[in-house]
Amino acid sequence: MFILILEQFQQDYLRYRSCRQMGLDPNDTLEQAGEGIKHVLQLSGDLQFFELKQPIQFSSVKDLPDKCQDLSDYDALNDRAAVHSSRSTIGELGLAESPDVFLTQVVLVAISRQAIASVAQKRPSPSTGAKSAQPVSSQVEEHPDAAYNHRPPELAPPPLSIYHPVFARFRREMATPTESLQLTDKELRQASLLMDVSLRHYSSEEQRREALSKVFFLDEQRFWNGMSININDTKMEPDGVLKLDLGFGFASLYTILGELKNGGGDGGCDPSDQAQCV
Repeated sequence: MFILILEQFQQDYLRYRSCRQMGLDPNDTLEQAGEGIKHVLQLSGDLQFFELKQPIQFSSVKDLPDKCQDLSDYDALNDRAAVHSSRSTIGELGLAESPDVFLTQVVLVAISRQAIASVAQKRPSPSTGAKSAQPVSSQVEEHPDAAYNHRPPELAPPPLSIYHPVFARFRREMATPTESLQLTDKELRQASLLMDVSLRHYSSEEQRREALSKVFFLDEQRFWNGMSININDTKMEPDGVLKLDLGFGFASLYTILGELKNGGGDGGCDPSDQAQCV
């Protein structure tokens, strides 16, 4: 059976945390199921359980964050589900009678109410937590108090439209019709891959360079491979180079030079990295 786990944040708002497929004994209570969930996801605090009146149908777990947007607060959840006592058993709720029924459905929703605050109290100071090595382990989906800031891309925050309809209206009016974009599928895939690799955290500049060096840039060139360029009696060694070969004995034209930085947090000076540690 699939159990959907939502986290409470900003008072009554909820966001997708995870989804777990669990084989439960009819004699197990929801409290016992909750202890298993807390152990796997390293959660603390209490869990509340809700049984959905209409199960969430899905074909892939990747679809669930979008399908959970209608459960973005307690009012919406209360309209679509009934709360259950943690002492209720799986058998009493009739959730263990037909195991095959739940292979593509979410029936139970568990709300983690105190996990974020509990874990956040153990954070290092912002000057320490902002260093490059820290987000590699803390900015992951499994970490309860991860900052949902698209770094990495799977840590996507709730859409702004849940706070006020004006944000949804702004997004609709500002959207560029895709028919006017003259981009190939290959160009879009390359751009998406470059953004995905760039947004991830790396412990060192060398690890970031290694990841980026495998990504093609413009004109089918790998940008972050570095190069030594002779200029009169001096030598320049940029981290990234994009060049154009003119042929006919002419020297190459270097159109883009890049300097790679792993992040501004290593010196304790990056405000955005420090802010997510507060």
